[in-house]
Amino acid sequence: MRMPEGIVRRVLRLVGYEVNGHEFDEEASTLTLWVGPSAADPYHCCRSCGISTREVHDAKERRVRDLPWGEWKVWLIVMVHRVRCRRWGVTTEAIPFLEGKQPYTRRFAEAVARECEDAPVNRVAARWGDPPGFPERNAALGRRSRQLRGAGSHWSAS
Repeated sequence: MRMPEGIVRRVLRLVGYEVNGHEFDEEASTLTLWVGPSAADPYHCCRSCGISTREVHDAKERRVRDLPWGEWKVWLIVMVHRVRCRRWGVTTEAIPFLEGKQPYTRRFAEAVARECEDAPVNRVAARWGDPPGFPERNAALGRRSRQLRGAGSHWSAS
């Protein structure tokens, strides 16, 4: 089955990244997408200082959870590079849609945290499928919800 790349790009909205491959698992209702930089010879940004470089030390694939598409769970396979930064030495690149080493995208975490404002954490974890490593404990989900509330949502104190 061929994926309509234009539609996928518009749904994902990962600026600077494109889909390189996909796999459907009908039984598990899971869609796995391989995404990578859209530039032919991309710069990689140091996570510690923000300096861009093309010097790559090594790379590995990371599997991260993204927002679902209807009934389909979506997983992204992202190539994460360790770069040679002139300030910090070998360090992991910053990827704009991921938060550090978390096994989910930033927008997935934000959606779950928004839902935690209105529902018990246990119910939210059950609804989102409680993927491996997300969160390690329900307390981590509650902490993330409180962090987002303090970062400018309607719950923060003025």
